[in-house]
Amino acid sequence: MKLQEILTNKGSRFLLLDDKYDVVDEVKRFLKHLDACGKSTNTLKNYAYQLKIFYEYMNEKDISPLYLFNERANPIDVLSNFMLYLEYPNITDKIIPIQGDKPKRCPNTINTIMQTVLQFYNYLADNEELVGINLYKKVRNNTQFMPFLYEMNKQKKQRKQYILKKRVSKKDEVEFITREQFRQLMNACNNNRDKLIVSFMFECAMRESEVVGLHICDVFVADNKIKIVSRKDNINGAFVKNGAEGTVFMTKEMAEIYYEYILNEFSDYDSDYAFVNLKGPNKGRPIKAQTVIKLFERLSKKVGFNVHPHMCRHGFATEKISSQCGWSLAEISAYLRHTNIQSTMIYTHYTDEFKKEKIKKLEAEYSKKSGITYGRSKENN
Repeated sequence: MKLQEILTNKGSRFLLLDDKYDVVDEVKRFLKHLDACGKSTNTLKNYAYQLKIFYEYMNEKDISPLYLFNERANPIDVLSNFMLYLEYPNITDKIIPIQGDKPKRCPNTINTIMQTVLQFYNYLADNEELVGINLYKKVRNNTQFMPFLYEMNKQKKQRKQYILKKRVSKKDEVEFITREQFRQLMNACNNNRDKLIVSFMFECAMRESEVVGLHICDVFVADNKIKIVSRKDNINGAFVKNGAEGTVFMTKEMAEIYYEYILNEFSDYDSDYAFVNLKGPNKGRPIKAQTVIKLFERLSKKVGFNVHPHMCRHGFATEKISSQCGWSLAEISAYLRHTNIQSTMIYTHYTDEFKKEKIKKLEAEYSKKSGITYGRSKENN
């Protein structure tokens, strides 16, 4: 199997080729459907790559992916075994993983691949190419933000969840960086361009795709302001997730670094994009998302801890929820440009220091109201 990139007037698109280099038609149509739904270039590439993994596995098992459900060949068992294969690829060599073996992929990655495969089969079913299939189970919505008297409503809303999904523990969740770690990353950068990329992602909570797609005209240094603009014609495939446009703000330090970057590093190039390659065969051309990923890989080796781009956005939210400035969850959600406040909850990691401080304030409040002093008194010391 091979993933083939093709260039169109809308940018890069992708095809899956079989061992005879013929186009896999059903995957082609599925990707075309996703493209019509407005999925980004990077998303289309990820979907194609994940289906490539699935097709290679199915070919090895001599099972036709297209007729898996039509043949009634225990499809759930086959998909469950594929999920196990994603975690322990050597199982195909009759090697049984024992406790303590390190999985090749984390639960989040496995769930992402499985979701792509199940979406693919749902597309075929909705297109009446398969018999009716049910890959969901109904679960209750998170009631943490449900309205008053919700439990008395007979028509409680339910949502669907894929039946093949690995449990994600807290240690598998995306972590965040602290301000001290942010400073270490800044000190490890070789140039102002890299410092700005890290700063925009931590101080402004910008996604890597938004940083890559930033244009010179989007940055207003005099006002310390950055406009997040959704564009569909970026030549580097950059996009704004869910079209969530908005405004974020730079610190004074960032504005100074931006001036230095424009005057000393960017001035030799003629580009509408804010961040360009400074060396190599693509010198002067706008950077791509992979450039940012590789930057964080290099910085991880320098600072001695693993960090990936999205940890900066998580760090922004965690710092604001824990700060003395009193950012509310709703305010953080608005700044992150989330459409659902429950999405913001994933980004806010409550540190031990934050919890301890809240408990101290709570004890002080109780003491003031009741006259009872919590903890050991001076007389008992």
